[in-house]
Amino acid sequence: MSHPKPSRAATHLQAVSRALIRERQVRAWAKELADKIARLQKQRETAERELASLQEILDADPEVTVIARRMMQKAVPAAGGRSAGVAIPNPRYVTADAKRELLSKILHDHRQENPEAQGMSYSAIKQVLQDRYGIETASAGLFFRNELKEWKTVGGNKNKSVVLKFG
Repeated sequence: MSHPKPSRAATHLQAVSRALIRERQVRAWAKELADKIARLQKQRETAERELASLQEILDADPEVTVIARRMMQKAVPAAGGRSAGVAIPNPRYVTADAKRELLSKILHDHRQENPEAQGMSYSAIKQVLQDRYGIETASAGLFFRNELKEWKTVGGNKNKSVVLKFG
């Protein structure tokens, strides 16, 4: 016995149904992207304001600034790592003390870049490790497993965050 061929109307209805489902998904995705863009624009504006305020300080005494820049250029290569403040000479092996300092710096930097943020997700921490420090890790939770005990966390296995409360 052969199956009856679906009618043209049924085929069209099925295509419309799939399109409606996909439309909802794409709209949600577009909203998520718009939210990310808005968040990034706020971060950029914060960075620009901070740069402007730093430039005022640097422009106040240009001679001292030139001398300080020369001193910094000589000191930076000796510090190691990819970001000022925490020296990570070997991204493949990071000591417990360096990890503690690094986590604190990452969270403080995130707080400065996102003043309204209540927390920082593990995935965002992992991305900072990779982008700013050249540290490859399976997850931030594994990399900072002992250091994270000192911080309050929220969320479950898939979307865990460190609560940002300083001082």
